[in-house]
Formats: sequence, C-alpha cells, structure tokens
Amino acid sequence: MRLEGDGVVLRQWSERDLAQLVTIFDHDEMAYRLPMASPFDLAAAKAYLATARRAREAEARIYLAITSGDDLARGEIMINLAAGTVGYAVGPAYRGRGLAGRALRLITAYAHTVAGLPAVYLEIEADNAGSTAVARSAGFRPTGGEPVFVEDKGRRYALHRWAHTRQPPPRRPPRRRPPAEAAIGHGPAQPVAAVRRAAAVAVTVRTCRGRRCRGSPRRSARNRTRPRWPGSAPG
Repeated sequence: MRLEGDGVVLRQWSERDLAQLVTIFDHDEMAYRLPMASPFDLAAAKAYLATARRAREAEARIYLAITSGDDLARGEIMINLAAGTVGYAVGPAYRGRGLAGRALRLITAYAHTVAGLPAVYLEIEADNAGSTAVARSAGFRPTGGEPVFVEDKGRRYALHRWAHTRQPPPRRPPRRRPPAEAAIGHGPAQPVAAVRRAAAVAVTVRTCRGRRCRGSPRRSARNRTRPRWPGSAPG
C-alpha cells in the first residue's frame, strides 16, 4: 500500500527501515506517550516490524512510514480498520515540518473514500499540545465523550476522543421551471393554457367586429341545401 499527496508519501515498512525505526522511537517522549518497548533497540524494531506485518495480513491495522522528498522514514501513521482509529508519531529530529498533519489528512481521506469509514477517530491525552494541534489542522474535533483510561509501563492516563466525519456530497439545487408566459397586457403571469385561451378569444373578438359578427357567414340562395334525411336525396 502506498499513499501520496501534499508533499508526503506513506508506504509500508520494510527490513531496510530497522535502523530508522530505532532512530524514530528510541526516545523518552515516545516511550512516555506510546505503548512501545523502551529502550527501543534493534531487537524491538524487528519485533515491531513483525507485528505490523501480521496486522496487515489479518487486515486489522495498517502501519505506514511517513516519508517526504526521499525514501527516508521520518515517522509513522497507523489506521485500525476495525475501530476506525488512527495513530501517528514523528521522530523528534523531524518535527516542525507539518509531516504529521499532512500524513493525517492523507490517511483520513483514504479512510473515508477507500475504506468506506464514515468517521475516523483519534485518542489523545489532554496535555499533548502538539498532537491536538495536528488533529485540529486536519479537521478533527473533540467528541466531548468520556475519556478512555489506559495503563502502560506503570502509568495510568486518559485518552480523549477526537473525530472526523465524512462530509455528504453537496446537494444539487432544485431545477427551476421557466416562468409562465405572461398574459396579454401588463397583469400578473398566468398559466400557458390560460394565455392561449385568452389569445384565441382576442382573435375571435377582432374577427367579429365586422358586419357579420353573429353566426356563420350568409350563404347565397343557390348554395342553400335542404337537410339530408335518411333516404332523401338533394332537392
């Protein structure tokens, strides 16, 4: 799997990334915030890579390296397809470049459009200012629900949920019918059929203003005929 956009490329981890995994995750803050092994050495990197592969094969979670401009991994983003949750981390040496926000927007778009998830969630500690800023930049907002409590490495902490919901496609405005034909004169518009009837009446009135405005035109005596009764013939 490979996602690309907004100046970042998200790709799968491989064996060549083992040393870079150590560079990214072997840090005190990473050990404090994330459920990662500490110290995070080469053996921990190999175990982590094996876990990521098993999760991908089970179609449960997808772990992707965050790269930019080259193939060097500078962080990670993970999506749990079953729970609809996303986690991200950027190595301390590579922060301040907007990598996490761009990667989060890219994986969120994938979750909505490809994975078909109507909502994507983050779980963030209240005092993690950097992570909350990333969440807001990608359009996530706090749900306001009760936090989830987690214990790791002897520390118990609360994770607050943030959500990003899929926006429905814009609705087309209703088609407007063309305005009805205006009636003769300057009055309000009338239905087309009424206008046509009015026009027909006007023509009839104008035609009947001559001498023969009542009944049919007169016929000469020579053209008059008696009515045809059954069995009769013209006279």
